[in-house]
Amino acid sequence: MVRQIVNQTGFEIHGIQLTRGLAQRLADGRWQFTCPHFCNKTMYPLVTSASPNSMWVAGNSDFFRLEGGLPTPTNRSSLSGGRLRGMKTIENQVLALQFVPPTSSQLIEIPREGPATTIQEFATPYNFMKIADGIIYLALGHLDTITVLELSLEDFSVIRKRVWDAPQISDILGINSIANRLYLAVRFMDRNSLLAMEETAVELANSVYQTTVPFDDNGTLLTIIDSRLHELNDSTLTLTPIDTPEDIIYEHFHKTPYGNFVSTARGLFRFNGHGEPMDEIFLMDELHPPLLDGLSGRELEFCETHWADLKRDWGLPEEPMVRSLPSEAQENSENESSADTHESSTVSSTLEKQSQGCSQRHSPYSWLGSMGLIGALFLRQRYRRLLQLK
Repeated sequence: MVRQIVNQTGFEIHGIQLTRGLAQRLADGRWQFTCPHFCNKTMYPLVTSASPNSMWVAGNSDFFRLEGGLPTPTNRSSLSGGRLRGMKTIENQVLALQFVPPTSSQLIEIPREGPATTIQEFATPYNFMKIADGIIYLALGHLDTITVLELSLEDFSVIRKRVWDAPQISDILGINSIANRLYLAVRFMDRNSLLAMEETAVELANSVYQTTVPFDDNGTLLTIIDSRLHELNDSTLTLTPIDTPEDIIYEHFHKTPYGNFVSTARGLFRFNGHGEPMDEIFLMDELHPPLLDGLSGRELEFCETHWADLKRDWGLPEEPMVRSLPSEAQENSENESSADTHESSTVSSTLEKQSQGCSQRHSPYSWLGSMGLIGALFLRQRYRRLLQLK
């Protein structure tokens, strides 16, 4: 599944973090999987955007730049994943939370080259960071207590610090603030839970597998509990299951400046609102095998085994899918229009409306089911498009 959108330019996504590795979309349209062998075999290391087509990765012994599916070390071992606890790119500025032994932490800025700069030091060893709506949230779940510190992103001044009792707290998984109320997804020793942080920490739901913080869908709060959608009433703090297709396994919502997305067991989709069709952005079936050039010994063995396990567990095809890049799709569309100028404008209008309604510009695999509904001219145009996609 897609844990995080890392690289995005406008409405196009170029890099993602999966639960068991990383993937980047290359210039030819392929989604290139990267084996996490350089991240101490951590399935989801800390990552953030370095450029539109590359990402920073906190590796096991260095700070790497990942581009074209291949990691390049930057010779900055002090920024390895062993000490970083959070990382985020904000307008070309990379901010990170770093553990400082034995029991403290600090907020740092990571430049493109050279050592990091310390912005602020903390006596508390915070191990979770999120940046949203101009606020930096630092959190720690430890010794039966949850601590959340809020900083201003503008000048890094302290807004407030709050502490709640939370017996058997193990880890902080997510934070979101909606209508001046803070919600946390956490892991206790025996369960995962969704908490509303009032005067006390109010447990709204718990699960064996997964709870996510609420997502604001134009005033409707949605959350995912064990892969199923629920609606949260923020007045009564009650959850109501939403009837959704059993074959859709929901994982995470992703809010970006260019729209909302949701990841499922199949891939990543543009989320147009509950009940509306979702547009395909990336499917797991598009993953191409990792590049193994230069690997040997245990690293090569790990990546070969890792990829074989992924193919089995995720049911990946032998021949990965490749969808057209937006520029290619536009060029194909223009070529079709030029070749079919003698055909009626009614057919062109129908095609445009169906493309918008079924999100076919996002999904070159989804048009087969509707071929019989339109006429011979439509079939001929679709046949040409299929040949071009191949």
